[in-house]
Amino acid sequence: AEVRKMLAATPENALFDDLVGDGAVKTRSQVLTFIRNPRFYPTAGHLRSYAGLKLKEGHAIERRHGTATSGNPEFKRALVFDFAEKYWQNDPIGFWRDLYYAYKANQYYRFWELITLTDDVFDAFGRKPDDEDERDGSTDDAGDETDAETPTDTGTNIRPLVDRLIALQHLDLIAKSPNTRKAIAALDRDPTPQLLWKIFSRSPKIGGLNLQMTGKRVERQVKRCLGATLLDAIYYRWLAAIGDRLPIAEDYLH
Repeated sequence: AEVRKMLAATPENALFDDLVGDGAVKTRSQVLTFIRNPRFYPTAGHLRSYAGLKLKEGHAIERRHGTATSGNPEFKRALVFDFAEKYWQNDPIGFWRDLYYAYKANQYYRFWELITLTDDVFDAFGRKPDDEDERDGSTDDAGDETDAETPTDTGTNIRPLVDRLIALQHLDLIAKSPNTRKAIAALDRDPTPQLLWKIFSRSPKIGGLNLQMTGKRVERQVKRCLGATLLDAIYYRWLAAIGDRLPIAEDYLH
C-alpha cells in the first residue's frame, strides 16, 4: 500500500500507462528504481545489457552453464515472468497477447527441428529433457544430478541423430558457439553416445553444452523478449518526457 502511494505521487509512474495495469506495482517500482535515469544509458541496447536481456537478431540470449551471469539479476527478475498471462486483462487492444503469441510462434518455427531432435536424443538415452523452472531469469545450476552421469550406450544407432544435428549448424546458437561446432565436428568423425550426450546435456559436471531445446526453454525466451520490449518502451517514453534525443538509429545498429 505504501509503495502504491509513492508510485501515485511519482510522475514517472505515468510512463507505464496503457502498457501494464495499475496493479503491476512491483514491476513499475522496480523498473523505475533500477533504471534511475535514462540518460545513464546511451541506447536501449545498453539498458537491456544492464538488465541481462541482450537481444541478437531479435532473439534473447540465454546464459550457458559455466558462464558468468550478465547484467543485474534483480533487474532481470523484475522483467522476466509470466508477463502475458498476468496482464492480458489490462491490455484492451491485445498488444501483449498478440506479441506473446508472435514471439512464441517465431521461436517454435525457428527451433522446431532442434526441439524434435532434443526429444529423440533424450528418448534414445531413456532420459527426460531438463524442463526445470526458472527462478531468476537464468537456468539454475543446482539439482543437475539427473543428467550428470554420461550414458555409455543408447542401445540404438545414433548416426541418424548425428546427421540431423549436423544439418542444424545454421542455427545461431550453434553457428556462434565455437565449442559446440567443435564438438559436432568431433561427433561427425566419431559418433559416440558420450559426446552426443555432452552436447545436449546441461550438466556442468560433464561440461554439458546445453543444446537441448524444450518447450520451457522456448517459454523463457519469450519472457525475455517481452521483458525487453517493455524496457524499450519505458526507456523511450522516459527520454521523450524529459525532452532528450531518442537514439533510434543507434539502437537499430546496436
